[in-house]
Amino acid sequence: MSVPARQIRACYTADIITVYQAYSPQIAAAAVVAGRFVAPFKRDRMTWIKPSFLWMMYRCGWATKPGQEHVLAGVRFFLSDLLDEHRCRPVAALDGRLVWVG
Repeated sequence: MSVPARQIRACYTADIITVYQAYSPQIAAAAVVAGRFVAPFKRDRMTWIKPSFLWMMYRCGWATKPGQEHVLAGVRFFLSDLLDEHRCRPVAALDGRLVWVG
């Protein structure tokens, strides 16, 4: 079996992709309560998304790095919409990970 040179290693279909982001407790808690990103979240904030939960956990020091203690999952319906977090809403918690639907 040959492995393609380029791959998307993520939970995805033709229409959706799940990505993960690490946030401070203040940003994550406010987002969970409001059902979308609100202050202290800032749209001009630099953030990295990862298509793999374990990769995100590794990059945020297993949720121990300051400002990266909470990892949220986002399910996006359009890949071009990935950075429009204001349209997300939480729908379920799975194994301690919050699932967001856009």
